[in-house]
Amino acid sequence: MPLPDLTSEELWPTAIHEAGHAVIARVLGLPCGKVEIGQRGKINGLCVIADPQDALKAWHVGGRTHRTLRTAQRAKIIAYMAGGSAEEECIGRSRGGDFDDLFCAATLVLDLIGDEDGH
Repeated sequence: MPLPDLTSEELWPTAIHEAGHAVIARVLGLPCGKVEIGQRGKINGLCVIADPQDALKAWHVGGRTHRTLRTAQRAKIIAYMAGGSAEEECIGRSRGGDFDDLFCAATLVLDLIGDEDGH
């Protein structure tokens, strides 16, 4: 069964959420490809942020050679978390639709912990 089209008012929290990802990614220097707002299947929005390896390469090309892969991983974790936080700050609540964001952030945290242990 197809999902009903969402109104602009219903998409507003999604716009805030995706803008949170994009703005924080840019503040942290992560390349951000695009932001889409609108229903596609079960998702209402998308923000494409560079993979940590790609971010590191872009930083080094831009002369930011002091930054490391760990820095890029931490920045991406923060950007993942920024969507739900933006909703909470701007509209007073998060709709709880950031399970993918939390999963991806947790995966990066586990990568960082593994790197600290020498794995």
